[in-house]
Amino acid sequence: MSGTTLGRSNIYPTDEDLFIAYSESLPIISSTPSNLRSSNSLSTEERDTHPAPPTFITHSDISQNHTYADDQIIPWRKLHAKQRIEESALQSSLTSSNVMKFLIKYNRWPIIITSSIIISFLTIFLDWSSTWLNDIKYGYCKTTIFGVRESCGAENWHSYGLGQSNILLEALKLMLIALGSIILALIGLFISRTSFWISKSGISELKMIILGHVNNEFLQPSIIVRKFIALIFVCSCGGLLVGYEGPLIHISCGVISFVIEKFLSSSLFFQNLNNEAVKREIISIGFVIGISLAFGAPIGGLLFSIENLRLGTRVNTLAWNGFVCSSIATFIFFEIHPFKRISINEAFKVDIANGWILFETLPYVFVGLVCGLLSLLFCKLHMKLIDIRTKFKTYDGMPKIMYKLINNSFAEISLVVLMTHLLAYPLEFSSLTLNNILSILFYDFDESLPNGYNLSIYQSPNKLFALAYYFIMLFILSNYSYCLDIPGGMLLPSLTIGATLGRIIGELVQIVQTKSGSNIFLQCYEENKKCVSPGSYAIVGAASFFAGFTNTSVAAVVIVFELTGAVTYLIPLMLGVVVSKTVVDIFGYKGFDELWLMKISKTYLSPELTETMSLSQFSEVLISDAIGDYDPHILYVDDVLLTVKELAEKLDSVYDENSGGHISNDGFVLLTNKFNCNLVGWINFNDLNQILKSSNFQSEKLVSFMTTSNEVKNENIIELDSYIVPSNEIIKVNAEYSLLSAYELMNRMLITNIFVCSDQRDGSGFKGILRMADLAKLIKK
Repeated sequence: MSGTTLGRSNIYPTDEDLFIAYSESLPIISSTPSNLRSSNSLSTEERDTHPAPPTFITHSDISQNHTYADDQIIPWRKLHAKQRIEESALQSSLTSSNVMKFLIKYNRWPIIITSSIIISFLTIFLDWSSTWLNDIKYGYCKTTIFGVRESCGAENWHSYGLGQSNILLEALKLMLIALGSIILALIGLFISRTSFWISKSGISELKMIILGHVNNEFLQPSIIVRKFIALIFVCSCGGLLVGYEGPLIHISCGVISFVIEKFLSSSLFFQNLNNEAVKREIISIGFVIGISLAFGAPIGGLLFSIENLRLGTRVNTLAWNGFVCSSIATFIFFEIHPFKRISINEAFKVDIANGWILFETLPYVFVGLVCGLLSLLFCKLHMKLIDIRTKFKTYDGMPKIMYKLINNSFAEISLVVLMTHLLAYPLEFSSLTLNNILSILFYDFDESLPNGYNLSIYQSPNKLFALAYYFIMLFILSNYSYCLDIPGGMLLPSLTIGATLGRIIGELVQIVQTKSGSNIFLQCYEENKKCVSPGSYAIVGAASFFAGFTNTSVAAVVIVFELTGAVTYLIPLMLGVVVSKTVVDIFGYKGFDELWLMKISKTYLSPELTETMSLSQFSEVLISDAIGDYDPHILYVDDVLLTVKELAEKLDSVYDENSGGHISNDGFVLLTNKFNCNLVGWINFNDLNQILKSSNFQSEKLVSFMTTSNEVKNENIIELDSYIVPSNEIIKVNAEYSLLSAYELMNRMLITNIFVCSDQRDGSGFKGILRMADLAKLIKK
């Protein structure tokens, strides 16, 4: 398959075909960009001189000052070519020694190792400070004021008002706790309102950035610092049932981005990394470090990143770099952390003496089935809540007081925190964090609980009711809490929801076992012992719900396995996850973050839709039937030349017409003239805008996009031919090309525009453009 022309015969190109541009396209830089030649025109001697000849690269692509507009997709192909040229140039300029060449090849390691160390210390402070602020509302450690309940022990922990049976004092205590939580939540909300990018987890946006989309503000140090501070207050308030795992990934990637910039400004030794494609490869390592530190699971974090990120050929680099850095960060985290150990995260440690019997296979499968269905319901409920909140915020038919309450985010979050405390107060574990509750759910209640959590409700006959009550409360309130404009994640709540559901099923199975005299449990019944461990069902439920919620498989098993160390229950874990993932796939669900992306982004194409689309009418739609809604902006290069002023005015009118739209990946189509409409090339609006603003051209000079010979050079004509994407590099297809095949191209090669011509070989008979935004809109319909 050609990298620039696609025929009707090759509808489904292979990954090798699609990614060939990433690894084999190398530019050749000449002092005269307009005289660049393709690899086919090089002589034998020239090919020996240039062993990896290029296709084309423009001056604007190799400019260090080039910036991209928000939502623009970076040109992966040219940026990888730029990286390889700059590495060769850097090696040539410094020394020819093999040692220096080795150091330049691996000069990203100081950046990612430094980042790993910084992120691990930030995570330690985040975990300790949020836990301490939550615990101090309920009591304090007698041995040290900065001790948390988890490490203090029951004998050294003093709870406020312990032993008081007065109803008024209990009510006062509840109100003071709720007031403290509201204050913490309001501080977090106040900080997060300073920028839109501070709220939510940030995983969806990071997936877009690593995919190649540009967001110039998302990873700025000011955003990361404010999100870190706000996250401490939100996670410590106790009335907002969200976790810090998702935001920690955002913070980790922001730290790596900051460290990259510092290293780039400190030495020319790292200048080959000053490349948007390379930066995204390094930032993706932050994704691995963040999720690994969140759960203390380096292998699970790596697998989660590979399953969630669309990396293409970059997966091999991420696998090794991510594994090393996540291992370093996790080791430092457990070695330095004041109340966690390196062997197994004590907050999730499992101690289940009983093994599992063959009959329990059916209940484990049932846990996976129920968790898969409820994870679907959970995600659909969240999207419905977003729509309801949006509708009520714009609906003026309700009472004035209610309208002001809903549109006041401070009042809304205060109400949510108060309601959470009131509903959770009857439960003895209302003072515990989600981490602590998850830990308790993994234990058998007739055993001694971890860290001195002696909760009498687990020995009471009402424990099933308490678990069911907590499950419903967590299912709804955690869902709504994530709708608020606060930093927070849903990974830990999804684990806790699944563990609670699994625990309920485990308790029911244990009741059947203890009350039944059937042959299945006959040996256990006669010996009066318990063969069923309800905690094991909590483990399977946590992994199953997490798998359905995130649409992962292997990662869910490994993360929960690393969390708990439950080697005995590895097969039940896999059974539950397989069933849950199968249920999710049957309903065509793509994960919580995928739903978010499809909701907030107009240019996002969900991956792995080929099978679903091939079964629909998409497989029969031609690309010519999908390009009618967009009228491209055309410049005719053979007609009268435009002045710089006229071109700037035309560009301004485009921005004015699309002030509310997304045109970051759009540009002017360059045709020869109005009669034959042969495609000459294409130039992005953002690139052209930067050229006109940065070059200080005189407004009366003429602009040409065509190459002229040296004999007819005119100093009054500004030639911009070196800045355009020429026709031989544009993806061109004929009018009968399948829309399903067009999706494959855009999804795998990250192409933003496909040009439709009568003859895709020479670009004659231009018909129109299929943009990524247009295709995403069609898929949503």
